[in-house]
Amino acid sequence: MAMLGLRDKAIVSLDGVSTTTVTDAYSQMIGNLGVIVQGGQTSADISKTLLTGSEQTLTSTSGVNLDEEAAKLIQYQQSYQAAAKVLQIAQSLFATLLQTAQA
Repeated sequence: MAMLGLRDKAIVSLDGVSTTTVTDAYSQMIGNLGVIVQGGQTSADISKTLLTGSEQTLTSTSGVNLDEEAAKLIQYQQSYQAAAKVLQIAQSLFATLLQTAQA
């Protein structure tokens, strides 16, 4: 009964000035904790939104499209192969001409 009587007595001080019951103090602490957690979640959401916006701005500013870059690389590779084939044919032609001239 003595313990039950403590439930309704103002014996807990959260701010060092006023006292309150154990039940009210516990409820107040849980409420404050909830406010702090909610504030943290809100800050995290804002940071995530800022990150997404910054990434989109960076991507739009740099203007690099990976599909276009890959297509250009393939085009350059084919151009290099064609130029190598032209040089190979020219070398073969000159070799044939030199053989003909020697004979």
